[in-house]
Amino acid sequence: MPMTREDWFKKSSCPVNESNDEKVTLYLDLDENIFSYHKKNKRMDKEVDAGCFNVLNVKKMIFHRNSGVFFVDERAFLEVKKFLDNGHDLQVVTAGAYPPETISKAFNELGIAIKLQQGANYFNRFDFGADKSKALNKQEFIDKYLDSETAMLIDDQSGNCPHGNVLFTLTSPSHAFPTLVAIDKQLVLNLQKVGISYDEIWQDCKDNLELQALAATTVSSAEDWQKAKQFIAVKKALENFNPAHSSQTPFNLIELSKRDGVHDLRGLCSAVLASAQHSSLLVGELARLLNLPGYNLLKLEVCSTDRMIFMSDIDDYACVPEPQEVSSCAEGDLGAVSGELSMLMLEAHTKTSEAEQSGSMSLTH
Repeated sequence: MPMTREDWFKKSSCPVNESNDEKVTLYLDLDENIFSYHKKNKRMDKEVDAGCFNVLNVKKMIFHRNSGVFFVDERAFLEVKKFLDNGHDLQVVTAGAYPPETISKAFNELGIAIKLQQGANYFNRFDFGADKSKALNKQEFIDKYLDSETAMLIDDQSGNCPHGNVLFTLTSPSHAFPTLVAIDKQLVLNLQKVGISYDEIWQDCKDNLELQALAATTVSSAEDWQKAKQFIAVKKALENFNPAHSSQTPFNLIELSKRDGVHDLRGLCSAVLASAQHSSLLVGELARLLNLPGYNLLKLEVCSTDRMIFMSDIDDYACVPEPQEVSSCAEGDLGAVSGELSMLMLEAHTKTSEAEQSGSMSLTH
């Protein structure tokens, strides 16, 4: 079956390695897509100077010297960098006349180590035949010379949409450049290392930045991965829980400092218990959720037996610190004692020195 846009973006987010050799190719337009020449706009606002360059005037057959000042979309270049870091291919296809050396320098200035070469991974108006009697436009050139079932053109002109197999995404200076890599490369590799398939990673992570952030710091096994997914689902259900259909959910009425940055079950339990107005309501709903079959791994954290969880169990769980916290507290107490002893010793040493100095002075006077 032909590749869809969804397929392409899914593959672009997957690192190419020994277990995945499915590369995709990005055909990238330049002007008003990732940068604007000499003109700043809402999305392209960072100035980059790639140095002066010469452009051939094909009618007069003379070269014109031009300034290499561009206003770039930093986020667009970052997306391209992540795409290349994943091992996929880039080809610049522009109707502009910029020489490849100038555009290479602009990429290099923004942290992308690439060497663009005319006719290899860089095509401009001269490749389209601008110096000949009948030139092709970009759409015709791609259809004739660059047609591919694994490529996508990202361009700000709808008229450049290829008619063959190449996929197309339309951009504009007023809208964000598309996300080429939706999941962090290292996160994908780490999850695959513990046995999670890329299909599952894509399905669960592509639109869930909160799960990605949690998994990046807590997952070191397949069970951790399931726990992370269950936790995010429970937290989301609590955030949306609104039996009275109020303008604000009970969870959102919790003091911001109590609910902001909650990243584990104990923290979530503590947050709902801290609710001044709806503690019982939220704790009851949390207990109900944890008793559902889909959240069994979280339930076992609160209660190690298979019995039903009650509100009192959540209260007890939130009040008991984790083992490492107890250890940290003990280490902290020891540190405090050690510090106090050091201060006492320093104070005693100071007093002794003063006494000795006083005695010495009395002997010499």
